[in-house]
Amino acid sequence: MRTFAVLGIVLALGSGATGSQSDEEVRATIEKALEDAKIKGLAVSVQGKTVSLKGRVRNVFDKEQALELALGEPSVDGVDADIEISQAESDQQLGEQVVKELRKYSRFTVFDDASAYVEGGRVALFGWVTEPYKKEELQKRLRDVIGIQEFANDIEVLPTSQSDERLRQALWSRLYRDPTFSDFASMPIPPIHIIVSRSRVILTGVVNNQLMKQKAESIIRQTPGVLSVESRLRIGS
Repeated sequence: MRTFAVLGIVLALGSGATGSQSDEEVRATIEKALEDAKIKGLAVSVQGKTVSLKGRVRNVFDKEQALELALGEPSVDGVDADIEISQAESDQQLGEQVVKELRKYSRFTVFDDASAYVEGGRVALFGWVTEPYKKEELQKRLRDVIGIQEFANDIEVLPTSQSDERLRQALWSRLYRDPTFSDFASMPIPPIHIIVSRSRVILTGVVNNQLMKQKAESIIRQTPGVLSVESRLRIGS
């Protein structure tokens, strides 16, 4: 069962720094910070060392950042948050928007794979990437998606390994130079993804038929250096 982190409604710090700003000045500073972060729909009020945020934002990312910006003010001890998150039309519509953003990510390679799980406004990313920055950038791509109520980034960053990198190149060469798959070699991201972790291989993606699936699995299994192969290839178009 997948679990999701949920933001609390009322956050408080132990003791804030004593500042000389008036309530109005603190309010103006926080409003400017929200504007710079492109967070709209929140009313800000300040009384003493407590900030109140009330309104509706696009998603959980906006809510989380709004709370962080308010608590980041030196003269603020606590935040009373009455923040709603906008709802998507449906999980299907939300999922389509999430997938659209993932597909536009330009730094994907055939050695990465990412998917999304969506249920009840909750979104989780899962899969594998070869560099930590890819995991972070994929999450950032969802910043403007309306309706994400809760979020988890469960993408695994593959370990750095020269032997794995050599194996990736060997697997790509053997697979996509085979006549069965050579037509896909020139595509920016070919349909079969090759995930390598400590010489163990996971195949993901889509092939046209059962014969192609079996052929791909056979090529990978017969490549020297491969310890094991798990096939998650799907048959489709």
